[in-house]
Amino acid sequence: MSLFQTLRQTDIATRMDRATTFVAYVAPGVSNTAASALIEACRRLGNDRVTVVLDVSASSARAGYGMHQAVSQMHAAGILVRTEPRLRLGLLICDAEGWAFALPPRMVEDEATEDQIAPNAIALTPTQVIALRAELPMADTMLPDSDAPLDVAGA
Repeated sequence: MSLFQTLRQTDIATRMDRATTFVAYVAPGVSNTAASALIEACRRLGNDRVTVVLDVSASSARAGYGMHQAVSQMHAAGILVRTEPRLRLGLLICDAEGWAFALPPRMVEDEATEDQIAPNAIALTPTQVIALRAELPMADTMLPDSDAPLDVAGA
């Protein structure tokens, strides 16, 4: 596996779909594609085997780091999400593999297309994956009640 990699939302979803024991997704936001894969991972693996940490603030949304609808869909599916304000880096762990990555702020830059090589991720070593997985917080903060709007004003 090459150190520098291109990790698109479709790549993230594919890796989550292949996971058999554990998924962790840490990022400033979540796309509909990644949210659907996380929902499926929770159904397949159980909520206790999927960890999600996001910045659900208005500033993150304004920059284009994720889709408000995707977060709402995850909440409706019962996924527990820990919030981390001002989070701007990403971490994906699927079973024993992991990547540190950066999402493009969609208000500034589009994601790489399937035919483009645009490294935005670094493959982690097995030792790094083990260490990071041990440090990840459990999903102890659930997003607000599904009837209440998410904070999308002011940040």
